Amino acid sequence: MTMDSAFISGGLLRPQPLPQRLRAEVAVEPSDGPFVQRGSMAGVFAVPGAVAAAALAMQLTASRGKCEAAARRALHVRRFFGKGQADSEEGEEEEELSEATKAALAKMQEEIDSLRVLADEKRESHNRLKVEADTFRSRTRTELANARGQAAVPVVKELLPICDEFDLAKQNLKIEGEGEQAIADRFDELFGKMMKAMKDIGVDKMEAVGQDFNPEFHEAVSMIPSAEYKDEVVCNELRAGWVLKPYGADTPQVLRPALVCVSSGPGPA
Repeated sequence: MTMDSAFISGGLLRPQPLPQRLRAEVAVEPSDGPFVQRGSMAGVFAVPGAVAAAALAMQLTASRGKCEAAARRALHVRRFFGKGQADSEEGEEEEELSEATKAALAKMQEEIDSLRVLADEKRESHNRLKVEADTFRSRTRTELANARGQAAVPVVKELLPICDEFDLAKQNLKIEGEGEQAIADRFDELFGKMMKAMKDIGVDKMEAVGQDFNPEFHEAVSMIPSAEYKDEVVCNELRAGWVLKPYGADTPQVLRPALVCVSSGPGPA
């Protein structure tokens, strides 16, 4: 068996040369005793086989140490480059995740914008419908009130002469005692109830005295001089005029014009 090289099982180590101090040995062969022969000085003296075995063990130990060191370096390198690759892959995954997140956020922003536009449209539609509903409600209320007033016009016109009688009686009523005062109070109560019922349907008595003469509301029977009222002003009312003022209407409807006297001046000095 030659000692120029040694082999390690598993093929992990390369053949390593023997130490320099043992290169003088050409061959070491087992003998019948505990000695081996030196090739260069065969037959002169013998070297114990344990020395060769110790040298081989030293070589194997050194080779194993080198192998372990190389393995550790390789492991460090592999870990280093593996970590870099992992970091790179992780960075790529983060970049891909970031891109996916950006795309999702962009899509969500588009949906939010579209929903905002839709919400604005719905809000405008709601406001428009609300205005239309309010207008319709107001118009309907006005139309109903007008219809109720117009329906009551024939009846009211029949009651106007009775109102004139009440008004004339009140002006000429003379109160001389407690009994007559009680009658006058009862009279005023009944007249007030009738006026309230007429006001509830929009019928009211117009105020003529002191107003500028208006042929739509006044029917003049004469013109008289007046120091209290200026020219073309109603100075006396002979019969009350009545109007129907529908709910929400600006201009009242004349049921009956007032009979009046108009001032011809000169009016107050």
